[in-house]
Formats: sequence, structure tokens, C-alpha cells
Amino acid sequence: MYKFDVDLTGSKVLMVDDTPENLNVLRSILQAEGYRLFAAANGETAIKLAAKTKPQLILMDVMMPDITGFEACRRIKEIPELADIPIIFVTALGAIEDMVKGFQCGAVDYIGKPIRQEELLARVRTHLKIMALLENHKQQTAQLEEKNKALKEAYIELEEISVTDPVTGMKNRRFLPDPLDADIVHTLRLYRNWLEDDLKPRPTEADLIFFMMDIDHFKVINDTYGHVNGDRLLRRMRALIEKVFRKSDYMVRWGGEEFLVVARFVDRSQGSMLAERLRSIIEECEFGLGSGETTRCTCSIGYASYPFEVNQPTALSWGQVVGVADCALYAAKKSARNAWVGIEHTGDTISDDFYQQLQLNPQELTRQGIIKLTHSLSEHQPLNWK
Repeated sequence: MYKFDVDLTGSKVLMVDDTPENLNVLRSILQAEGYRLFAAANGETAIKLAAKTKPQLILMDVMMPDITGFEACRRIKEIPELADIPIIFVTALGAIEDMVKGFQCGAVDYIGKPIRQEELLARVRTHLKIMALLENHKQQTAQLEEKNKALKEAYIELEEISVTDPVTGMKNRRFLPDPLDADIVHTLRLYRNWLEDDLKPRPTEADLIFFMMDIDHFKVINDTYGHVNGDRLLRRMRALIEKVFRKSDYMVRWGGEEFLVVARFVDRSQGSMLAERLRSIIEECEFGLGSGETTRCTCSIGYASYPFEVNQPTALSWGQVVGVADCALYAAKKSARNAWVGIEHTGDTISDDFYQQLQLNPQELTRQGIIKLTHSLSEHQPLNWK
């Protein structure tokens, strides 16, 4: 058997009876228990006193001159802040129908008159103990809910920190998989619907364009002006990227001086325009340094679209398309810097070893016409891969 040790000293008990002698009997028995006792001589006073004192228990006579104990009980139970207070009827009425009526009004127990001391004390202690335990449970539940809320908020904050770059405040590469997976599902659905219906035009706002951007000669900037100014330049780079792309696009610090931007649900034909806007806005910017000095820098950009082949949407994963964009970035840096290169597939199907061949020998794929390059290099600048 479980035992609950609850200190009931100071528990508030409201006694309601229109006969002073009955109130005196109740008082003489209960005051020795250390309860705080309140008395009301009628139902109306009882309702007001209950609202004022918020007792843990009410002992209610039934037959009273103004309103009956049944009516007083019913009205108390209609008041939200008093509704949970247990009410015990102390009455000479012992008929079953009277007991049923009392329980229907909201009472929890009955004590018959004349009052037997042992019964009164036992029932009062039991219901006060139940109330104390319920209140303790409420407090523990509230504390647990508060702790759970704090834990949830801390988890959300920790999760946000884990996907946020501390230098720029941009998302980091750990952020990308979850939201991007949902975008991929949407894009693939649009392309599958198109492939299944010959009469439908190719979707025009279904592509995801991945832009890999690298700050040219960033090490020189760090070595010349210090890492503090290098970090300041990285933060300024974020502002410039945000001028070119939309808030709904994903802008990520990929690592070091590299950034990845995913232009969401656009047409792949916009790739060259967005790449040029990003290149030119960085080239034209004057970067302020903490010492009052300024410097300029440029960037190199590679991009590719998902799906990489519209007629075979699942041929390359989005991670592989990032690899294609990185390959394009490498070509831009090796060829000129301050330049951009885009790679797209020209056929209807992609061979199983395409991605491996692109990593090993992209120039051969270019020569065979398997991939098409779009770039910002002049006619006299050769495109270099090594």
C-alpha cells in the first residue's frame, strides 16, 4: 500500500450552516487539526466567502433559509476558479434521492447528522489530502511543462546554431539537406507530369539552379589585412549575395571563402543572368576595412541546374549537381577568375558513368558535345580545366 505524507496544517476549510450550534461543533472538532476555519451562516455568504478565501474544502449544510446547500453548491461549481474545490454535504437528509441530488450538484461526499467526530475527521483529512496531492500534481505538471518548453526552446536554439555560420550569420552546409529534399520532390513531380503528357510544355519555374561562388585570392586579403578584416569582407559578401537573390532562395556559406546559392523554382535559362549579376556586383563593390582603408575583390562562379537532364530527371542527385557546379567553378578559376561558367547536358539520356567522367575528363565530354558550357570568358580566353 502506498502512503502519502502530506502536511495538512493550515489547510483552509469553509463551514456553512445556518445554525450556530452546528458551526461550533464543527469548529471544536476541526480546530485541533490546525486548519484555518471560515464560517458562513447562509448560501449567499458562502459563495462570496469561497470566492474571497479559496478554501481547500467546503462543509455545506443542505437545509438553509435563503438558498439551499444544493443551489449554493451548484453556483460555486459554475465559477471556474472555485469549481475544483471539494464540497461535502453535512446534513440530516439521508434519503437516496437527496444524496443523488447532492452528487449531481457537484458534491464529493456526505456526512450525516448528528456528526460523529471520527467520521468527520477521516473524511475531511481524506479530501484535503486528495486536494493537496492534486495541487502538488498540478504544480509538478506545470513545472514539467515549463522545463519541457525551455528544453524545446533550447533544442531549437541549438539546432539553429548547428546550421548557422557564426561569422556571416548565413546558413551552413548542414542546413541544406532537409529543406532541399522537399524541393526536390516538388521539382520531380512537375517534370514527371510533363514527361507523362506529350502535350504539356516543359515546366518553366521548376528548376533549382546551384551556384558555387568562391572569392578570388581571399588568402591574400587575409594575409594583407588580417583575419578580422577577412571576416568583415565575408559578412559584406552576404549582403551582396542577398541583393542578387530572393529571400526564398537558399544562401549558404559552404566553407572558407566558398558560398553556395540555390535559386529555387526558376527556369534554368536564368542561370547566366544571375551569375553575371553576382559577378558584377562583387567586382564593383568597395569593401571597407576597420582601419578606414578599402579594398576590392572579385569572385569566380560555377553553376548547374537540377534536374541536370530534363528528360531523365533522377539521373543525377542534387549532391551530384553541386559537384557539377563545383567542376564549373574550378574551370572559371583556372581560366581567368572574375568569371562564371555554367555546365548543362545536351543529350536526352545520361550514361551511368557520366558523373565519374565529368570529374576525370570534362574536356573530353565537352569535345564530344555531351556537355555544353556557357561562360563569361571573352572569345580570346581559352577555357582551362587544369
